[in-house]
Amino acid sequence: MYSWYVVNTYSGHENKVKANLEHRRQSMSQEERIHQIVVPTEQVVETKDGELSLIHISEPTRPY
Repeated sequence: MYSWYVVNTYSGHENKVKANLEHRRQSMSQEERIHQIVVPTEQVVETKDGELSLIHISEPTRPY
């Protein structure tokens, strides 16, 4: 059985926190205990001058 945890971060620092957690997982030899680190994201589409454009930067989704 797996457990999952939520880590609160400052806005815009999600990927830095993910990279730090992955580095710590490797340096502490915890790959078997920590299987995956995920930052849920979604693509954002904006309308500008009547045209749809896809923003390549994804924003973290809020699970609540």
